[in-house]
Amino acid sequence: MAGILRYGSYVPYCRLQRARFEGGGRGERAIANFDEDATSLAVEAAREAMRGSAPAPATLLFASTSHAYAEKLNAAGVHAALDLPSETRLADLSSSSGAGVAALGLASASGTGQASLVCCAHEVVGPPKGAPPAPRGG
Repeated sequence: MAGILRYGSYVPYCRLQRARFEGGGRGERAIANFDEDATSLAVEAAREAMRGSAPAPATLLFASTSHAYAEKLNAAGVHAALDLPSETRLADLSSSSGAGVAALGLASASGTGQASLVCCAHEVVGPPKGAPPAPRGG
């Protein structure tokens, strides 16, 4: 069966009030806590997607432009946190804002009929005590 069977999302709990900063505007922005990275954000969303009677995926694809590790397989952290079977195939996709779309395409193109888990997560990391990133869009 092709297509998206389930999905999950996670928005960090912490909020940054834009009015606290010069020219910041109205409203608030969700920000990751000091101990959250793209991997932990992906794990929380994946837990939501797999809640209930979801089948164990045959493949786990993790797409991000802000992976926590440069040389270590980031999908392995998601795999371990979800306690997936050892036979699950893992891959990281990165270095492009289109990595998430590529992961969805790879999952649907496998043609095996087995379930795949696609995790997409991104975190903007600023310098300690640095200025917050400029808001994008309107």
